[in-house]
Amino acid sequence: MSPPNNSGPPTPPDPNDPNGPRGPPGPPPMPPEDVDDGARFYRRSTTKEADEVKLLPFPEGSQWRAWEGNTIHAIVSAAGRQDDLAQAWILQVKTEDPEDLNEPGTGWISLDRKLAAAITKIARGEIGREITQHNTTALNQGRVVRGRVLLAIVFRYYASGTNGQVMYDMNHLQACTLHGENLDGVPQHLEHGYE
Repeated sequence: MSPPNNSGPPTPPDPNDPNGPRGPPGPPPMPPEDVDDGARFYRRSTTKEADEVKLLPFPEGSQWRAWEGNTIHAIVSAAGRQDDLAQAWILQVKTEDPEDLNEPGTGWISLDRKLAAAITKIARGEIGREITQHNTTALNQGRVVRGRVLLAIVFRYYASGTNGQVMYDMNHLQACTLHGENLDGVPQHLEHGYE
């Protein structure tokens, strides 16, 4: 018996042949859901840090508490973390001296720079002048201004007894009407925002 003659042009593959033309191999199959290959856990547990921190304009008087809460949430959200470390990191601006916040810590430099850019972007008025002055001083010393340092300056500006709080108290005092002769409740009402 002689071998078949293959000297002619090749015949095109039959598209209906179940064993027909094979394309490039597809992606490898994913492991079952109950098996963690490490990469799946990594994909599931990581999120991306936001490109920027978006802050509302600086508050007027009694809007301070709402602005403070919104700012903390915006920063924690922009961190893109699955844990609460960003909240602990940013809440240090309320308790630490601004100069003690010059070192953002490992893993926080990018978020800190974005925070500095966001605060500088919304800087207006007296607090804007303080932020600009701090930025200029840092640049003249060859340093990068830190976002938490700027936020600590803002928090101190609006803290009780400073300009923002005094404006809040004066606005409410001017709107108060004395009923009877009891002035004892006025400071408590102002502290809690009652009119």
